[in-house]
Amino acid sequence: MTYMTKEAIMNRLHEHYTHARKKGNGELFAIFLQGSQNYIEDLFFEKSDVDSRAVYLPTMRDICLEKDISLPEAILENGEHIDRFDVRKFLKLLKTPGINNYESLFTEYVLVNPKYQKEFDELIAIREEIAYSKRKRFLMATMGVSKRDLMSLQKRTGGEDYDIERFGYSRKRLSNIIRFNRTVKAYIDNKPFSECLKSMDQKLIHKIRRTEYYTLEEALEIANKTDDETKRLAQEFCEDVDYSSLNNVTSQLEDIFVDLMTKGAGFKV
Repeated sequence: MTYMTKEAIMNRLHEHYTHARKKGNGELFAIFLQGSQNYIEDLFFEKSDVDSRAVYLPTMRDICLEKDISLPEAILENGEHIDRFDVRKFLKLLKTPGINNYESLFTEYVLVNPKYQKEFDELIAIREEIAYSKRKRFLMATMGVSKRDLMSLQKRTGGEDYDIERFGYSRKRLSNIIRFNRTVKAYIDNKPFSECLKSMDQKLIHKIRRTEYYTLEEALEIANKTDDETKRLAQEFCEDVDYSSLNNVTSQLEDIFVDLMTKGAGFKV
């Protein structure tokens, strides 16, 4: 099997950056890789799409009039996708615990407008605190996405027709259910969040997603047992919330975004 390289991923992300800079409302702040490559170390399947999230800065007028400058998802000629977000929407995502919301802070694949490198570096400096600021909510959110994939494990939605037809279940969703479980366990053990994201062995991911590793009967049993364990771990987790620390992290996060937006809009507060 042939695999994509990290360099190839970055080259594709550069193409996304160029497109996003030309096709957006407002000035581009940064573009982040989204999706499965963020959960794998180096065994990137060659035919996998490279999808991204572009974040834009509003003008002074947009801010004053509370205008959301997010745009519909852009689809490139090769079928890859770029989500185009107003930076204020991006801030709301970072305040909302979830794997997909936090992955932008931990991806190895990001391109930043040099004008805003300082603010980006400040954001990355507190990313661990952000990811662990609302632990119970993160675990419950992860439990929720695991249950969603379990409920759709055998449904013909989201481009899974081939797998459903041939195997009777979605190999991608089964892999996700297992990965979410491993992430929950690593998170409860207070491992660095980047390790939580990559807590499932990438060779197992590829065996499940690219081969006939599990029969339908095995897949259903594993999916149900794994999701049940994820649910139990999330529900039983008790968090002693340090509201002073939580408020401090939130304040730092908001300060960075205020600086970012005021610089982008060309005025100071």
